Amino acid sequence: MANKRNTKLVLADLIAKKLDKENKRNKTEEYNIESLGGAVIIKVPEEGVLLKAIDMLKDESITGVMEAYVYLIYNSIDLFQNTELHKEYEVQVPTDIVYKLLELSERLRLGNYIFEFSGANNIEENVKN
Repeated sequence: MANKRNTKLVLADLIAKKLDKENKRNKTEEYNIESLGGAVIIKVPEEGVLLKAIDMLKDESITGVMEAYVYLIYNSIDLFQNTELHKEYEVQVPTDIVYKLLELSERLRLGNYIFEFSGANNIEENVKN
């Protein structure tokens, strides 16, 4: 897609965009989880995590979608990655903590929310076009 404006970029323009890009990558937000009785901090997952989750969505079954969402949730909430928490809940596979902590409906809502929050909710559509 061509740039509609004919503005030529200079080095200063690209350097100024660096801060914008860093802010987008480091964006966080509180998200309330009713069954846990409080909010967790969600961060925008790394690009590789987003791409893998999108690939996992190609299996359009609810099981495939749930696996993608669990992977995305786990990698977006640092608190869920705590090894002490894993020991307390006796999980062997780290991502299983998401199943232990969240109800099915919460996993679905949170997975959708993280895709939207990260700006990845329409990446797959853009790739198809």
